[in-house]
Amino acid sequence: MKDEMKDVKDRRLNILVIDRKVKAEVTLPVYNSTSDFDFNFGDHEVRAKLILDSKTIRKVFHEVDPKENPSVNFYFQHDLCQITTNAETLKCVTTFRKDTAEVFDVYSDRDGLTFDYKSAFIKRLRYATNNSIQVSLSMNDVGILSAQFRFVKIDRNHAHVEFFANPMEIAIGM
Repeated sequence: MKDEMKDVKDRRLNILVIDRKVKAEVTLPVYNSTSDFDFNFGDHEVRAKLILDSKTIRKVFHEVDPKENPSVNFYFQHDLCQITTNAETLKCVTTFRKDTAEVFDVYSDRDGLTFDYKSAFIKRLRYATNNSIQVSLSMNDVGILSAQFRFVKIDRNHAHVEFFANPMEIAIGM
């Protein structure tokens, strides 16, 4: 693999694989990351946001069982976020308050905002927390979840990965 730097806007990663008589060459565009961790949804404004330490949310993602509970509920007030999973025998509620050491920010533009997402997707987010140091969960005005994972800063470069999820029901007229 070779990272070819032509121009800041036109970076390419060249991958060459040779196996006996077969040769495969792939060139992929590479984009420079920015330090803007709070993704802007464009025309849709952010209605609720939770930024916290990744090891804290990892425990919550680990406890989600898609077989027992089909959805995970996020409930926001101006200074707290509650994540709820319901099963037939057990209901688990985890509360994140703004004034704790593990939570960097909790935002809600009004009290009582509720968002539901498929638990199978939320469970998979656990793997992204293994190498990340910080997690940002943002919901826009139609309920789309933006889950961003910031990784350790290496050689003055920031890196993060972002996943999007649609809500169980589209929030209309929030």
